[in-house]
Amino acid sequence: MSLKVTILTMVIALIISFIMQLSFIYFFSVIVLCLLGYYAIDKIASKYKTRKVIDESFKIARTYLIDSSDIILLIIENQELLWANQEAFEQFSSLRKEQNVKKINLDLYSKESVLNYQNKYYHVKKEEKLFVLRNITSQTKEMNSYIENKPNIGFFRIDNYRYLSTSLSNSEFIKFESELKRTLVNWFDDNDIFYNEIDEETYQFCLPTSVLNRLATSEFAEMLVLNETFNEKDIAFSFSLGVATNYTSIIENGNKAEEAMNLAITRGGGQICFFDDENKKYYGTGLNKIHGGARLKAKLMTNTLNNLVTKQDVVYLLTHQNPDSDAIASLFLMRQFIKERSSETQVKLIIDGNATDEIKELITKIDMTDVMFNTVVDKTKKNLLVVLDTQSTKFISHKILLKEIETKIVIDHHQTPVDYIKDAIFSWVEPSTSSTVELMCEIFNVYDISINDISLANLALLGVLTDTNNLKYRVDNNSIETISFLLRCGASISEQLEAQYLTKDLFKIKQMALSNVEFYANYSLVEVQGITDDIILSVIVNEQLKVKSIDAGVIVSKVEDYYKVKIRTNGNINAKILIEEYSGGGHKEQAAGNLSAANIEKLLNKIRNLKE
Repeated sequence: MSLKVTILTMVIALIISFIMQLSFIYFFSVIVLCLLGYYAIDKIASKYKTRKVIDESFKIARTYLIDSSDIILLIIENQELLWANQEAFEQFSSLRKEQNVKKINLDLYSKESVLNYQNKYYHVKKEEKLFVLRNITSQTKEMNSYIENKPNIGFFRIDNYRYLSTSLSNSEFIKFESELKRTLVNWFDDNDIFYNEIDEETYQFCLPTSVLNRLATSEFAEMLVLNETFNEKDIAFSFSLGVATNYTSIIENGNKAEEAMNLAITRGGGQICFFDDENKKYYGTGLNKIHGGARLKAKLMTNTLNNLVTKQDVVYLLTHQNPDSDAIASLFLMRQFIKERSSETQVKLIIDGNATDEIKELITKIDMTDVMFNTVVDKTKKNLLVVLDTQSTKFISHKILLKEIETKIVIDHHQTPVDYIKDAIFSWVEPSTSSTVELMCEIFNVYDISINDISLANLALLGVLTDTNNLKYRVDNNSIETISFLLRCGASISEQLEAQYLTKDLFKIKQMALSNVEFYANYSLVEVQGITDDIILSVIVNEQLKVKSIDAGVIVSKVEDYYKVKIRTNGNINAKILIEEYSGGGHKEQAAGNLSAANIEKLLNKIRNLKE
């Protein structure tokens, strides 16, 4: 009985005693009588209210077949059990012992949901105070089993099948092909994966969700056994994998899996693309070898490119913001190629107005005809946009041209980012090459074109040297042949190495910056203010890798309202992955970006929170 009721009863008794002038004994007797009267009235009202709740619930319950053996009925108010049918007591032991509904926590459920209680599943439907439950354990287990074994579609493709078929001897290739198929088929069979050989380099497969989840959890590590098997035999084997799951139909799953595989190939091969509805994830396949794709594709790609650029009225050449020597050289090389192949095609070379003074100075040494820092598209003409040294819609300069020009081509040596240009009609992407200049030199070699400007040859050589950190990264026979070609065109290695030397003032800046270096686990970090010169920033970050046990060097320069970041690694850390989530990009050993204040804070916190 509540305190309010007791006080009210005493007040009423006091008033009655005062009016009737009763003694204390009578006063106490009146209090007792009042309390007994209230208790009796409350009991009658409570029973009436409970009866009314039960009656109302019964009216609803009649529609659920009370006598049905698989229906559970409970009437609950304020977590108190008012009534339950026999099936409820049989299913829930806590009701049999103490009529305790709190352990079931039905009040937490909305009008319709599923209850998981003691490894059993119940469909719950709530109407007013009535809870109607049906045991759906068997159906739920069947559904879970279906989900675990639901088919998902994937595609497996050997990236460099044609290359291997021509580079290996007949006996070596037959042995390779036999071992590959045996390894692949055994893996399919061991994991109950149905497969279909589409052609000699492509397989389609269907795998249960349980297997796919296991693969995704391990980032498809099981697939790396293919690389280990053949790389140990000095065979530069590369594959791409596309998998899709959780789409509305098996047909859509198949279409998305094919799209994923094509994206893996577009990203340069050696990739696993996993599409889980709208969530897209990318994994490397652990390759350390270059698979020889650039030279293999050069003729096909160049012929396709030639057919496209020579049939346009105007070709717009575009690269990324804050262009480096590789980007600028590629633009000028493409301009020469187009003019050599078609005298009637107009070329417009568009350069970011925020390019550094050093880059602008390099440009002035080359023929500036067709060069502009802005343009208006004449939509009455047949236009083509060629994007070089980037695929990112974030990093590209003059983004408006992506909307204004429908036909697009991409040529790049970076791995494809999430925000890649999706509507390009032609993409030549080779992450294994040293630079975009190398791809352009491949094009020149196919058509036996020589670079007609020594200043351009020198700029192209500088592009290769800076993108490989003076031939320390991503260098193979093709890279050496590119340098040899540039030297034949008049470029000078000594001049381009000297171009990277520091003035006395820049040397002092380097020394001052390195005096403030910080170390976090196997990372080193330097923060500076206002330095925009790419050469000095590259020199500072490269110096950091000379420290023993340091795998990654990072330099951050605050420039106006953004932060210029460069990362160099020795290969043990993937620089591209490190910066990609903060809107940067690049390669495994070299990456860079212009980051916002919010993104630089996240990146620095990530580095500073590293533990030994």
